[in-house]
Amino acid sequence: MVITKLTQGKKNKNRANVYLDGQYSFSISLDNLVSFSLKIGDTISEEKISEIKNVEGYLRAYDRALTFISYRKRSEKEVKDKLKSLEFEEDVVEKTMDRLKKNSFIDDVDFTLSWIINRNRLKPTSRKILFTELYQKGIEKSIIENELAGISNEEEVENAKKIVAKKIISLKNDPEKIKKYLYSKGFSWDMIKKVVNDKEE
Repeated sequence: MVITKLTQGKKNKNRANVYLDGQYSFSISLDNLVSFSLKIGDTISEEKISEIKNVEGYLRAYDRALTFISYRKRSEKEVKDKLKSLEFEEDVVEKTMDRLKKNSFIDDVDFTLSWIINRNRLKPTSRKILFTELYQKGIEKSIIENELAGISNEEEVENAKKIVAKKIISLKNDPEKIKKYLYSKGFSWDMIKKVVNDKEE
């Protein structure tokens, strides 16, 4: 196959369209166009086309991943699931994940700590609920437990009190209703008793 035409992309000026034997074949970034030394008149093999598409796929995956994590921090599983949903090849996904981790764009320990801090600042909850949320996001059990250990029993009680304060009208300040509500939110009976007793004093 021979490269018969090269045109600049209409929507993205940083890309070029490659025509083989008079027919459009694929698009490529201008950087890779130079890197692969492609020019009109060159003969190109199927193997070379496959290599180019693999490199281009990796660059697209990396770009999509950066866009995905630009809105908020993401866990490794969230990013990987996103790339798979966009139907990138498995080897492209793995290569992208390795680069993201190497550049510290994704870090499950940092993500876990950030999640705990923001969750308890915006919408306080129990350690049990936090564990479930983080586990569902693919965080390793050991990482979750290690970061949750930073929440003291006193902080857990304060979180429970904040939750009750927001529901005090619907709970009618009824100790039994408060107990059941806090239990449904994942607080231990020891924590619940402490909250109820403090309210009654």
